[in-house]
Amino acid sequence: MWHVAFALALGIVLAVGPTASAYEVVDLQGAGSVSGRVRFGGERPAEAFLPVYKNADVCGERVPDGSLRVSEGGGLAGVVVEILGVAGGKPLPTGVAGLDNVRCAFVPRVQALVVGQSLELRNSDPVLHDAHARLGARTIFNLGLPSWRRVTHVLSEPGLYAIDCNVLHTWMRAWVFVSEHPYVAVTDHDGRFSLRDVPAGRYRLRLWHERLGEKRVGVAVEPHRESEIAVSFGGRGGEKRSPDRTGGVTPRSPDRTVGVISPIPARMRGMPPRGPAPGDGGLSPGP
Repeated sequence: MWHVAFALALGIVLAVGPTASAYEVVDLQGAGSVSGRVRFGGERPAEAFLPVYKNADVCGERVPDGSLRVSEGGGLAGVVVEILGVAGGKPLPTGVAGLDNVRCAFVPRVQALVVGQSLELRNSDPVLHDAHARLGARTIFNLGLPSWRRVTHVLSEPGLYAIDCNVLHTWMRAWVFVSEHPYVAVTDHDGRFSLRDVPAGRYRLRLWHERLGEKRVGVAVEPHRESEIAVSFGGRGGEKRSPDRTGGVTPRSPDRTVGVISPIPARMRGMPPRGPAPGDGGLSPGP
């Protein structure tokens, strides 16, 4: 299953990639901001659906494949945008984030938190769900979620958490990116994001998408000013299908970069469910 291997690889890369010393809260003088829009680099794909193999009375006969969400205007939703190399800045958020099950889908599908932040897992459906979270090759938690249960888990390690539902809801998937600092966001339905109170300086932005992989672009943050960037992500066909093909980035200006991304294998869709195999912890193929 490519998505499992990809999640393991990305979890390791994002968890142990280059970082600065421990993040410190500092008095911000002359901070700026970064905002922008991430667009899909190809034609807007037709909406795709995945078959339902269990609880069709609640889930429906099919469910939307939410892994590639492109607005009418070409904006790409669900892209994690993180500023790299921030050693200090504004305080870390302390609020409790949520991950719900709604009509047999994790909501939200992609979110970004910080180390030490709590995630409340809940189930708004009248059927049993499960939340199996992995960070790299390790299971962080694997929780059954009947409709009455709510569980809060503290995410104490940075990295990319892949979350599945193991009760034969093979299409269900969520991603939680946990950063060591608060300068991280997820693009909205139209591909827009905003990062406020950023210390002035020159940085690299890391952008990650579950289907399209990762890319990096440069940005300069000036005191009391907003730096705007526009990024094109993906290309013809929406994803790279050969693991041997690579792409390059062509700069347009210091704050605007357009290019194609490193390749990942094609996404597997609509696989029939299988039961848990001995030793695999109930791992089911996802959409």
